[in-house]
Amino acid sequence: MTLSSLLHLKVEPGKGLIPGSAYYRSVSRAVEISPTLFIPGERVKTLALGKLVLSLDGESQRLIGLRAYTPSNRWKVEGTEPVPEPDALGEVVFTHDFQDQELRFYNLYPRYEFHAPDGSLRIRLRGSHDLVIRVGDSLLLGMDRSGVLTDFWLEKLRFTD
Repeated sequence: MTLSSLLHLKVEPGKGLIPGSAYYRSVSRAVEISPTLFIPGERVKTLALGKLVLSLDGESQRLIGLRAYTPSNRWKVEGTEPVPEPDALGEVVFTHDFQDQELRFYNLYPRYEFHAPDGSLRIRLRGSHDLVIRVGDSLLLGMDRSGVLTDFWLEKLRFTD
């Protein structure tokens, strides 16, 4: 299992967006996209990249939410860039074979960059992006030419207790 195989994506253009706003909850020191309505009994797969946890639909492996545990005082704020314009809109599906397991873990240390003028938070995973896909009301992701996830951008981040 390599990081590239875990982060390999397939884009489904024009499909529905992940609903919800982006929040930073100071009590739990967690950044999250408000959880999608989970139906009890439905299967969810989890891709844990260090303290960044991605929730995937159990059948299709489509991204349905994320949560990252990081104190805001560790975010880079100087010299950060605004959110790029998306190249496409749609769902993303992770192609990694979970082999009937519901959890995969890779010890990764994402970097966090807060752009105060527009209230966006960039989560950098690896490399640089070639394409930006809008996958949620408040969420974009970057991927390289080979289809590997590189970044997330959470827009209009709200701060709560």
